[in-house]
Amino acid sequence: MKIVRLSLFALLVAAAVHADVLYEFTGTYADIFTGNPTPADFTLTLPSPVVSDATFLPGPDLVCNGCREIDFFTDFFPGTDTIGFGVPANIATYYFYFTPDAFDTNGVHNALFNPNYATLTVSGVPEPSAVWLLLSTVAAIFTIRGAAAAIRRTWSGNPTAART
Repeated sequence: MKIVRLSLFALLVAAAVHADVLYEFTGTYADIFTGNPTPADFTLTLPSPVVSDATFLPGPDLVCNGCREIDFFTDFFPGTDTIGFGVPANIATYYFYFTPDAFDTNGVHNALFNPNYATLTVSGVPEPSAVWLLLSTVAAIFTIRGAAAAIRRTWSGNPTAART
C-alpha cells in the first residue's frame, strides 16, 4: 500500500511541477503611415501551449514593446500559425506567419513569406516522451511490486501471507 501511495504522490508532484510555455518574439514591420521599419517584440508566458485562437493583452504574462494586443491564430492564413501584433499608435495590426506547428513546438521559428521579418522562440512545451517515461516508470513499479509479492507468497507457503 505504501508503494501505491508513493506512486500517486509522485504522479501528483510531477503533474504540479511543470514548466510554463515561454514565447519570445522579435520582429520588424513597416509602419503603414511612414513606411519606416519599426521593431516589434514581446515575451508571453502561459501554463500550456496555444492550441486555438487567442488574444492577449499586456500584463504580468505578456510584456511587449509598444503593443496594444497580441493575437495568436492557428489557421488565420490557411496552413500557418499567425501572430497579429496590434499597435496603438495607428490602431493597426501587423501579421507574421509561421509554420503550422510553431505554437506548440520547442525551438526557433522564422517568419514565412511576408515583408514583416520575425523570429518566434518557443520553450517549455512538454515533450510527450517525458509523460510516457513517467507512466512507464509507474507501471514498472507496480509490476515489480506484484512480482515481489508473488515470490514472497511462494516462498512462505501461504498464498495470502504477503498480500498488503
